[in-house]
Amino acid sequence: MLSNLGMDLLFGLFPFLRFFPLKHSKMLKEFEEQKNEMMNLLAKIAKENPEHKGVYQNMIEEVTKTDKEGRPRLKVVNVKATMLNVVSAGYNTTRGTLLSLVHILATRPELQKLLQTEIDNVIGSDRKPTLRDRENCPLIESVLLETLRYISHVPLSVFHFTADDCEINGYNIQKGTTIIPNLWTAHRNEKDFEHPYTFIPDRFLAKSGNLVPATDPLRKSLMPFGVGKRSCIGEVFARSRMFLFLATLLQTASIEKPDNEIIAEFGLDDLNPGLVMQPKPYKIKFVMRQ
Repeated sequence: MLSNLGMDLLFGLFPFLRFFPLKHSKMLKEFEEQKNEMMNLLAKIAKENPEHKGVYQNMIEEVTKTDKEGRPRLKVVNVKATMLNVVSAGYNTTRGTLLSLVHILATRPELQKLLQTEIDNVIGSDRKPTLRDRENCPLIESVLLETLRYISHVPLSVFHFTADDCEINGYNIQKGTTIIPNLWTAHRNEKDFEHPYTFIPDRFLAKSGNLVPATDPLRKSLMPFGVGKRSCIGEVFARSRMFLFLATLLQTASIEKPDNEIIAEFGLDDLNPGLVMQPKPYKIKFVMRQ
């Protein structure tokens, strides 16, 4: 529901609906309980590991501080909202990307073998993948980037407002205008992405086999998390977890079609509509590697 524009709008206009015995009302209640569990878990981790300071620990310290006028510099509700945004922004996008990617790889055994060869050469089988391995696994990174482009599961980015009058591609935009970035269309622009409706991970690899740098025009045209200082705060969380998931999965198993089942090649109509589109249910089989 939280990614469903229609239900989100309905409950926003009629908040009293959350008190009715409805399916989505129950989902909202469960979501609130999960938020509280997350905050309790973060507090427990911070207490058990005081020497390791992260975003949560630093923000909680600010709660006890005041400004020159004696007002709290930060409130607990602000910490809760920020941590929720970081986790949920990363989780929903990560879930949609990985479920779509598993479907995509199930119909591409050759690509799986190339990925597993990279994993075997760089990581091996005696240790778990770490984020330090990312720089030495360009194929994994290119596959993840192409998946984000191909599915564009956040078709419309967060709304923005122009702070001043400006000009964009010859169009005069007045101050206070609502800007709705259409990432779905941007990622299917043939001027930037050749054969945009085809899944081609190699487009993000240089002739040397390395990942094209973030300064490359092609990379700049890829904006699944937005761009600039207003880009999604969950990007680092999402991309790092996607790498660890894919590397760990293919290190230990192969993705195959289920016995006596037909799984068609992943198409864009396999995504359910929403603010964050998610793939429709499908069956898959994981076979452990020897």
